[in-house]
Amino acid sequence: MINLEWKWVKSLLIILFLILDCFLGYQVYQRNTISVVNAETMASLNTILETNNIKCDFEWSGIETKKYMRKIKISNDKNIEEKFLPTMALVEKEINYTGRNRKIIPLPSIIINFLRDSKLKDITIKSITLGYYPEINQIDKTVLSGEATPAWQIVLDDEREYVYNAYLGDLINN
Repeated sequence: MINLEWKWVKSLLIILFLILDCFLGYQVYQRNTISVVNAETMASLNTILETNNIKCDFEWSGIETKKYMRKIKISNDKNIEEKFLPTMALVEKEINYTGRNRKIIPLPSIIINFLRDSKLKDITIKSITLGYYPEINQIDKTVLSGEATPAWQIVLDDEREYVYNAYLGDLINN
């Protein structure tokens, strides 16, 4: 029979509970950050787009979607000069996040906002991308710093871009 002292058993149980908490916390984090566009939503989107005679020149399954995102800090040491930063392009970079995770507007709502704002019909959407839109403070052309807000970018086949704030669903640029 194994004779264990209570303090060792207690320490072992605490360590096991910490490991379990980490595992469960990670599972909750994954569930809260990744969102899947289901078949029913896709059918609704396709109906809305077909009604407005809008074609899509991309695969819906290739769109990265999330439920919650934080802003990121940007500065000229990151060599970020683009007007829109796709999340896929930031995977390899060291990112400093700011603030708390906030819920973002889902893709179907952004499509509806786009149709309302643009009033376009008979067009082709080239791509829809989730990323960040920098709120840039420029003293001169070489100084770049500030925050980038989560945003949805819609690019048409004629290269026109529509960028929507992912927190509010408002059109940022046109």
